[in-house]
Amino acid sequence: STMLQAVGLLEGGFTGQIEIAGVEASALSADARTSLRRDHLGFVYQFHHLLPDFNATENVVLPQLVAGKPAAEAKER
Repeated sequence: STMLQAVGLLEGGFTGQIEIAGVEASALSADARTSLRRDHLGFVYQFHHLLPDFNATENVVLPQLVAGKPAAEAKER
């Protein structure tokens, strides 16, 4: 939906402000939005977007591991 795309920082061009973790997101570069999204948001996709070789928990933990979080911290989060 449009709201999810805006709040998830996936699309721009909307009026108003979106603040996440005290940061105004509309003025950020694409890379900074990616970092903010990676560090503070999470998406749980429908089945067809999950990696088939991993269970649901592993699919959620994997992006955190790529971001350098320790496995125990990523799983707890």
